[in-house]
Amino acid sequence: MIYSIITQLIAQISLKRHRFIAVISFSILTATQLSAQSPDTLFKQGRELAYRNQFDSALIFLHLACAAQPRDMDMRLTLGRVYAWKKDYKNAEINVQVVTTHQPNNREALAVLADIYLWSRSWAELDNITQKALNFNNSTPEINGVKDSVVFIQKYAAGLIEQKLYREAVNTMKPFRVELKKLWDIAIKKLRYNTLSVYAGYYDFKTEQTDWQTAAVEYIRRQKRATYVGTLNYANRFGKQGTQWLLQAYPKIGKQAYAQLIFGYSEGKVFPNLTYGGSFFAGVAKKWEIEAGMRIYQVNTPQLAIKVERATVLRGGLSYQNKQHRIAYTVSKISGISTSGFAHTLSYRHYLKDAESYFQLAIGTGTNINNQISPQFDNFALNSKVVSFTLNRWINDRWRVMGNAAWEQNKNKDGIKQNRMTYDLGVGYRF
Repeated sequence: MIYSIITQLIAQISLKRHRFIAVISFSILTATQLSAQSPDTLFKQGRELAYRNQFDSALIFLHLACAAQPRDMDMRLTLGRVYAWKKDYKNAEINVQVVTTHQPNNREALAVLADIYLWSRSWAELDNITQKALNFNNSTPEINGVKDSVVFIQKYAAGLIEQKLYREAVNTMKPFRVELKKLWDIAIKKLRYNTLSVYAGYYDFKTEQTDWQTAAVEYIRRQKRATYVGTLNYANRFGKQGTQWLLQAYPKIGKQAYAQLIFGYSEGKVFPNLTYGGSFFAGVAKKWEIEAGMRIYQVNTPQLAIKVERATVLRGGLSYQNKQHRIAYTVSKISGISTSGFAHTLSYRHYLKDAESYFQLAIGTGTNINNQISPQFDNFALNSKVVSFTLNRWINDRWRVMGNAAWEQNKNKDGIKQNRMTYDLGVGYRF
């Protein structure tokens, strides 16, 4: 009997070919020894191996224990759990359903089934098992129905959030939003698709040059497949005032990639008349992300010999993120009639509580060969040294505050250095 059990088990485990002979040898050599042990001993050893993530070995002991004690549902339920931890959801479901067949109202078994359906993304089955558990709670007030229901609502709501059904998740969790506060906050934040922000900036020059002022109004719309950003920028620079309309889209491309598309229009006083381009971002090896893109800036210059002056910026980047830490490097190649050179930026970002709240430190440097830089191209920060600190923080998932301070050192075409400090403050509201 012991040999047939092991043979059947090996067929279920789906081991790799190069390990098959080794497992057969181990099974035959230890069969006699295992058969001499009591079912309880086999069960305890199997459970201990499972806790140490040695799932294949644990399954051998647990199968033997269940064969010796076929009516022990605790052993069978543990066997189903281990299959689920091993991500063999089919065998996990089969074994747990043996328990629910003999004990239809076994709360622990129903909870394990809910886990299996959540992890395997079997949404219809997760819905059915949740309804079954909740109906049983309503019909048996003598048990701790509220506490027991929270377990299933948590799993069901997690499945809804994974399906991006945020409103349904919120409605499901309403009676338990205190007990499920963390999951509730996630669903509420995801449900709010709109953010409206305002910004104000100030450029402080350490020379006789007139200081600059900037301002912006930004609207963000998040959807399942893309995020859209519309911005109205204002600036008082070089003794002139001007505005710019800027549109950006961030469409998702598969599971690991997305794009950034940019288009901007201005009357051309202090911003380029046209700004357009984009970037492609792709995840590599889970923690790494690469960027490749291009921006084109166009200025109408009727007062010069050329009617249109363009500057093209080619961008490449590499970033690494591990939990709360992100390091990114970006290099830009700028080329145009009156501007050319490279700019390099290295940044470190530390996330405070989620991907939207962080502080960031960045340093940059640029090299430029130019005869004349149009004022509209000043924001390239060429021939510069830049150090900046940024804080972005969400409060109660509704209000966003942002602050930035930077020191920049530029050279003009005569090689004279010029220092300036820049300050930006912003506040946003999500709805």
